[in-house]
Amino acid sequence: LLADCIYKGRGTRTNRAEARRMWKEAADSGEILSNIALGDDCAARGDNGRALLYYRRARTNAAHMPDIEYTPQVCLRVAQTETRYTSRKKALALAAEAKQGFAIRARENEPDAAQWLAETEQLLQELTAPQPAAPAAYDMESLQLD
Repeated sequence: LLADCIYKGRGTRTNRAEARRMWKEAADSGEILSNIALGDDCAARGDNGRALLYYRRARTNAAHMPDIEYTPQVCLRVAQTETRYTSRKKALALAAEAKQGFAIRARENEPDAAQWLAETEQLLQELTAPQPAAPAAYDMESLQLD
């Protein structure tokens, strides 16, 4: 059950509350994938603030042991939740790092690498798309002068 929760990133169908409890225990002990799974779970439920906290914790834990297994996922999730809204440059840098890691994993024929790479590509397209111009505070043509 714990392996299903941690390594597949999903709770069991019979008892999701028990799966969350196990994720939390593993996350408290420093398990990076559990933090990512908890962040994904919170984001899916619409609790983006809590998701961001779990992603930040995963990033802190991953910094102590950089690994191709963890780093791309952490970079992608942080780019999607935090820096995407505060700094496009930081988000692009993190997404590029994630893309590089997932490309390496894809070359090694890891099963989920293609899915992660596609998600990263989508984020990069969103971030590099031209931003719409901000609407003016008022419309000059609609002003009528007496």
